[in-house]
Amino acid sequence: MQQRLLKPHTAGLRPSGAAPVPHGLISGSRVQQTAPSARAAAPGDGKMTSHPVAARGLARDILTQQAASIEGNPIAFLDVTEKFWKSLRNQKHEPEKKGPKVVTYANELLFPEDTSATSTSTSSSSATSSSSSSSQHPHDYDVVICGGTLGLFLATALQLQGWRVAIVEKRLVQGRNQEWNISWGELEVLTELGLLSEEELKASVISEFNPIRVGFKGGEDMWTQDVLNLGVHPRTLLDSLKRRFHAAGGVIFENTAFKHADVHPDGIKLSLAPGGAAAPVAVGDTNRPNGLTTPGAAPPAPTGPVAPRSMTTRLLLDCMGHYSDIVKQIRGRVKPDGMVLVVGGCAEGFPAEANVSADLLYSLSHARDDVQLFWEAFPAEGGRARTTYMFAYSDAHPDRPTFEALLDTYFQMLPEYQNIPLEQLKWKRVLFGGFPCYSNGPLAPAFDRVMQIGDASAAQSPLSFGGFGSMMRHLPRLARGLNQALREDRLARPDLQWLHPYQPSLSASWLFQRSMSLAVGQAAYPADYPHAPAYYAAAQEAKAAAAAAAAERAEGFDGLVSTASEKALALQEAAMEAVEAVAVRFAAGSADPADYFHVEQEVPGASDKKGPALASGKQQPPPPKLKKKLFERDFRTAPDWQRLPYTHVNEILGTNFGVMGVLGDRVLKPFLQDTIQLVPLSLSMTGMMLSNPVTVSRVLMQVGPKTLVAWFAHYFALVAYSLGHVLLSPLRGVIPSYTFQRMLDALEYGSGSDYRYHAPAGPAAGAAVSAGAGGALPAALSAAVRSMDGGAATDSVDGGEAAAEGGQQEGGSGKAEGGSVKGRKAPKQQPAAEPVPLPVPVAAATAAAVAMAAATMVVGLPGVGPVTLG
Repeated sequence: MQQRLLKPHTAGLRPSGAAPVPHGLISGSRVQQTAPSARAAAPGDGKMTSHPVAARGLARDILTQQAASIEGNPIAFLDVTEKFWKSLRNQKHEPEKKGPKVVTYANELLFPEDTSATSTSTSSSSATSSSSSSSQHPHDYDVVICGGTLGLFLATALQLQGWRVAIVEKRLVQGRNQEWNISWGELEVLTELGLLSEEELKASVISEFNPIRVGFKGGEDMWTQDVLNLGVHPRTLLDSLKRRFHAAGGVIFENTAFKHADVHPDGIKLSLAPGGAAAPVAVGDTNRPNGLTTPGAAPPAPTGPVAPRSMTTRLLLDCMGHYSDIVKQIRGRVKPDGMVLVVGGCAEGFPAEANVSADLLYSLSHARDDVQLFWEAFPAEGGRARTTYMFAYSDAHPDRPTFEALLDTYFQMLPEYQNIPLEQLKWKRVLFGGFPCYSNGPLAPAFDRVMQIGDASAAQSPLSFGGFGSMMRHLPRLARGLNQALREDRLARPDLQWLHPYQPSLSASWLFQRSMSLAVGQAAYPADYPHAPAYYAAAQEAKAAAAAAAAERAEGFDGLVSTASEKALALQEAAMEAVEAVAVRFAAGSADPADYFHVEQEVPGASDKKGPALASGKQQPPPPKLKKKLFERDFRTAPDWQRLPYTHVNEILGTNFGVMGVLGDRVLKPFLQDTIQLVPLSLSMTGMMLSNPVTVSRVLMQVGPKTLVAWFAHYFALVAYSLGHVLLSPLRGVIPSYTFQRMLDALEYGSGSDYRYHAPAGPAAGAAVSAGAGGALPAALSAAVRSMDGGAATDSVDGGEAAAEGGQQEGGSGKAEGGSVKGRKAPKQQPAAEPVPLPVPVAAATAAAVAMAAATMVVGLPGVGPVTLG
């Protein structure tokens, strides 16, 4: 029996102590909000649910009226975000134009030879302690990390390895109250690296819940477990890390902003500026209200040493996010290939008995205004609150909606989505932001001794809008690689590029980002659809007027031909009579020469070159013309055959997840956790073609030939990387070379082989997800999935060691630390089919693919450096 996210309830149900919050907008005259129906239209019922157009100003009114309970200054944050989003949408794609110049080269040495003899001895030095590093190096620090939220994780890992690390943070290194969602399998890396104890890690987890739902309008819901099922309190987690970092000798300079960096042959000299209240609010601050000073309040007292105006370091790590000035200098005026637009918030007032499960990817409507909206929902604060997000994959086209319009839609659709009236909710946090993504990520280092990490590196999946999970995934690799780079003084640009290599598993996910978004003008909507774009309605009216005019012209032409025929016949008869009269007079000898000539009269209307006017009296309006050539694709003037049904995104995702649901958790979970692997990808793509070839074929037109060709290149690179990892990983402990070790990391992470599969603690692997709408697949595909489960052992963080847990995970009991959230059971599953061996043609094709991948590895990888496919 299919489960629902929330049970039907009335407005009177609420946790104890959570009183309804009056909302003047809801009960006032602008918008009258009525309680939603007890049950929203199920995704599988095929009915079109009418969503009223969101009232403009709804979000701003809620933010104003509940400003006292909402963290930060949401109106100021919204204004800053809108200003940035407007400038980005209207920005031209000008890669030849450079950004701000904040990193420059200097030829002179920071430390002349007579004062430093360490430049030549660094490669043989060992970073065994902070004191030894300090005695060998005149630099103030070995590593300076600008950006302290995600940067604190890597800073602690490096400090524990004996390097002298400092953090420079423009605001406060203070985690927000909004929880980070992750799973135990991803979080355990913090204990494996020694950054936190198990007790400290468990203390930071305040919510735990199961099951997790994935569903799309028009399809069936499917359920899984242990994917983003933890709510980590960032402030608690970062406080524990700060204590560990300080105890190991690390230094944090808060309220200090990065200004400029001079790269010398033997180090970097940083110029710093006052931050905190002296730095204006920027778009990167919008979702970090805890790091800012409350309006009207006194600035917080410094918690660490006062930063100097300059300092020297061997290596600078840029962790200042998507909008880092160093990133702007590297990219120049390049528009992002895609955007993830996110709005949401955390509120109290949800019934406790309903706030026990989560949505990871859900849609309750089809495309609206050329945007397909998705939803996420997670229990928060141990079940006392609930976080909901509405997001969309898009581009930076000038006609994309504003964040305020998205927030209006969010508040308008939320009651239907969560079956709760708005007046019952008390908002604690409201979040919004745009996350740019690029098809050529991660961002390769562009300078000696400078490298990006975290969001600034663009190493996260284009399907994700959170850098915490990406940092947890790459933390062991970065800590291991930077330790060897510092120890061997491999800090030049080519050496650092090995730490951000081409990753086909990351690049291959770009196709999925494109298939989950619609270009402007690419969707075709039914008549009278209330959420069609304004230009689409105008174009349809113009087409209807043109059709009516054509019909009227056809009728006028028929009448015109009939009238002309009658008059021509009459003229012909009159001419014959005149000829007979002339003949009689000519025979009598009295004919006038003029009688031999007959001047025909013009038929009225016969010489009119213009057809009848339109019924409205107006000429047909011309099609819209683009004022300038856009970087983004635009289909508004394209022919109708190039357009897709407005249900297309839901249909393709329903097919995709339906197939993965049949194949089981071993295929589904890596995708849900933003890791693309060869076998799950191949099986799911094959299953989609067999299940719904018509819908899949539309994707070819949706993404365009350039993206499709690039994806196949990434796919074959994924084959090569997967084979290379299997063949070469046993040599990790044999060849200690920096380049070889980094190549092994590139093969491991580039093939997605770093992913650790944890079988559910309850049902068997592959049985935690209900069968979706994909239908029955060939038994060979299911057999291939089960063969993957047979080798569940995966590499440990240090590489090479098996770490199969057999499904036993910390926190698998379903009870939350600091809360009381209990997971529900997933729907009853169908028994799995018996294993069937792969047929001979499939085995032969597999062998041929492996041989081709081996040839690609031998020819393309050794000695070339990081691969850079488009």
